[in-house]
Amino acid sequence: MAFNIKNTLKRKALGVVLGFGTALLLASCGGGGGSAGTQGGTGSSGSSGSGSGSSSTPTVTLKLVSPTAATTSLAAYGSMTITVQVLSNGVAGGSGVEVTFASPCAAAGKATLGSSATTGADGQATVTYTDSGCAASDIVTIASTGATSITETVQDAMPAAAAIQFVSASPTSDSIVIQGAGGNGRVSTATLTFDVVDTHGNPLPNQTVTFTLNPDKVVTLEQTSAITDATGKVIASVSSGTTATTFRVNASVVTTVNNVSTTLTTQSDSIIVTTGQTSQPSFSLSAQKYNIEGWNIDGTETPVSVFLADANGNPVADGTPVVFSTNSGAIGSSANGGCTTTNGECTVQFRSQNPRFGAGTTTPPSTQRAGVATVVASTTTSNETFGDSINIFLSGSSVVNPVLSIASTDGSVNGLTVTLTSCNTTTVHIQLNDVNNNPMPAGTTVAASATTYNSLATAVVGSVYPTTVLNTSFDNTIQNATTALLGTWHGIQFSPGGGTGAANACNAIGSGQLSGEIDVNVSVPSGLNTRIPVTILYPH
Repeated sequence: MAFNIKNTLKRKALGVVLGFGTALLLASCGGGGGSAGTQGGTGSSGSSGSGSGSSSTPTVTLKLVSPTAATTSLAAYGSMTITVQVLSNGVAGGSGVEVTFASPCAAAGKATLGSSATTGADGQATVTYTDSGCAASDIVTIASTGATSITETVQDAMPAAAAIQFVSASPTSDSIVIQGAGGNGRVSTATLTFDVVDTHGNPLPNQTVTFTLNPDKVVTLEQTSAITDATGKVIASVSSGTTATTFRVNASVVTTVNNVSTTLTTQSDSIIVTTGQTSQPSFSLSAQKYNIEGWNIDGTETPVSVFLADANGNPVADGTPVVFSTNSGAIGSSANGGCTTTNGECTVQFRSQNPRFGAGTTTPPSTQRAGVATVVASTTTSNETFGDSINIFLSGSSVVNPVLSIASTDGSVNGLTVTLTSCNTTTVHIQLNDVNNNPMPAGTTVAASATTYNSLATAVVGSVYPTTVLNTSFDNTIQNATTALLGTWHGIQFSPGGGTGAANACNAIGSGQLSGEIDVNVSVPSGLNTRIPVTILYPH
């Protein structure tokens, strides 16, 4: 058979096409060539045509179809397609070949990229690349089995700033102290954090932010500009001066969209600059109850609170220590005789117990009233000590010295006897004093009821006011008035009683005075009751 070069070329071409789809290459008919050589009388030519019958591996290459440039610029958050063609020995092959795609920004979540695609009939594979805030040169690596990988560089544009926001201040109290004031937990420098974000709300790094003060020059701005970090944050530092004031920090960033520049601005919370240390005029001490049932009873307690502020009326630093002392009873706890402030305030418990000046053999000093405890609180700053004091009554449980009073136009008083000048409705006042002529305990109740000495004179009791002993304090100026009566006054309103007509006390026939009685009942918080009989003498 004659050697047909055309048939041989066709078979070779077919072998190339089939070999790409199946990764095999059909060998040309080398043996046939040998036979032809023999028939032609050229044995050596035939041997040369047949060779050894071996096959060769096709060369697979990748070709970037689109984009055509090695580097492509992409707008922030924009999208583009990447198409690659797979060639075998320079010829576009069949479908089904897998091509992979990868990039650093996609791996970091800053871009979206299809990880693989398979070729179609034209030997091409396509994926979509979408920027998610990469803002950098992102190298997309394209690979397929048997081929050398190729790359495409996507230059993702920096997103434009859409907003600048104030995030936080440190210290979180939004308060610093003037230079040199110091104080427990107080600082003279504030750091203010701002955040720059793009149109998608994502943090924007590498943005220049400028700072200004409002008002200007009241404090020291440590830097006038700074660059946002990888998280889009930037910090401004401010140091206080020598005067108390308030200020804010303005932060601005310039953004450019379509070649038009715009300045975005925000401001911090208001920051207060205070002295930070206790001021004597702002030192305040108070008790929840100033007259407790503690003369005869141990363990009666009342909270004692101290309130501290600086010269500007701002609460002192949290953790400012305050110490307490008392000359009667006990104050504080077993762990601490004082307290430390929170928001300029702290509280301890005062408790009734010995010593009690004036009780038993405990003689009070000349400046100390019996039945009174003086509580002192103090704190020390870097320069001096401040303090205050209050008095707390250790009140008795029984009324020992009641005192009556009545208007002279209504009658007169002799001890616990009231002589009336008329039969009008009348008010008699009674002062309730304990054994030390101090008020009865806070919360003591007062009530009155009418009784009869004889059938003709019955007092009709109306209102009693106030019906409860109030929380009572007194000034230090009366400490030396050891005999002064400090009990609380209560009004008792009543009308003459008895029958009607001739039997009425004020109209009864006869000489002398008819009498009635009002019983005043005083009950202290512990439950003990004192009855005080008040005799009423009626005219007729």
